[in-house]
Amino acid sequence: MALRLVLVLAYAAAVRANELDAELLVGTRYADDGVRQVPYARPLLGLPAALPVLTEPAQVWTDPYRARATSSLIGPYEMTASAPGQKRTATAVPGAMVTTHRKTPSRTKGGLLDCAWCPELVEIPAGGFRMGDLAGTAGLFDRPVRQVSVHRFALARHETTVAQFRHFATATSYRTEAERRDGGKGCRTLEYATRNKWGWTPGRSWRDLEFAIEDDQPVVCVSWDDAQAYIGWLNQLTGGGWRLPSEAEWEYTARAGSETRYHFGDDASRLCEYGNLADRTVADRIQLPNKGNWEFTAECADGAAYPTSVGRYLPNAFGLQDMLGNVWEWTADCWNDSYVGAPKDGQAWERGDCTVRVLRGGSWRSHPWDLQSAARNVQPTGNRDAYTGFRVARTLAP
Repeated sequence: MALRLVLVLAYAAAVRANELDAELLVGTRYADDGVRQVPYARPLLGLPAALPVLTEPAQVWTDPYRARATSSLIGPYEMTASAPGQKRTATAVPGAMVTTHRKTPSRTKGGLLDCAWCPELVEIPAGGFRMGDLAGTAGLFDRPVRQVSVHRFALARHETTVAQFRHFATATSYRTEAERRDGGKGCRTLEYATRNKWGWTPGRSWRDLEFAIEDDQPVVCVSWDDAQAYIGWLNQLTGGGWRLPSEAEWEYTARAGSETRYHFGDDASRLCEYGNLADRTVADRIQLPNKGNWEFTAECADGAAYPTSVGRYLPNAFGLQDMLGNVWEWTADCWNDSYVGAPKDGQAWERGDCTVRVLRGGSWRSHPWDLQSAARNVQPTGNRDAYTGFRVARTLAP
């Protein structure tokens, strides 16, 4: 049942124009741009008499996009607050976090922010580039080199964080594949203190890992399908357009105009300035049998032995961070073992083996060559491990 709601501010009897347009439930408290206090929320006249009326003051964050429901009123009674210039969005039950947003994302310093819990986006201009193994050092699957055109779009400045994913999981009661399927296989982890070998570990998930988990770290142990669930939720909140980047879009933004192995040049000893990878830090702190994965580490130290906070390292020319290392990032593309027949318009390649998907960027346990702009990886859509996460993209209007 859609009902119309107005916000009556304490210092004015009239409703402000262009305050909000959001689908809410009775009992939900919220705020939007320019509103820092919302003392009352009442239905207009003409509603069924049985519907409760909110009369108590709202609890509102200073952040203009968030508020929490504290009322004990029982729903679900949908109500709609409408005003010019705002975008409608479905929300949650009383007691849950509510996110409102604008039709046009607000601008931050060099970026776009659609809502409090949405990833910050960087607008990427349209352009063309040569995609693939330009230097002949990335791999056989990264050929032939071809010219690709990319449309204007937006890409998250960082990988999706633990805090952002937790907000989604809490709001929707979502359980990742690591938490709910495959006979309790959990997530692929190292378990250095006990097993010291990569393998499935029952009970491990993005919530519980062998290393300390901080809110600003990239979320890991999430499958391609988990990423799609998160993206679906973002689209419900904000009006659409969110998705995983195509493989071409990913390489275009990783290169940021360069044609060298890495966006900053060819010198792998500088990788620790720009990302978190297998380096002297991880080799010193995690001793694998017979050196194992650390045999070809970077000759530098990035200060992190496991996934670390997003935004810690230098950005590329587009202002994007963590495009090199930290965690592998899912893309939208199905796997093909060459670029023969691949789209040249920057769109995702939806043909091939779609039971597996392409990953890009390398991770905290990756060799320097995995961090090359052209380097590709592939995993089944249900795979989840302690070194894979994702970064979201968004389609922008022409």
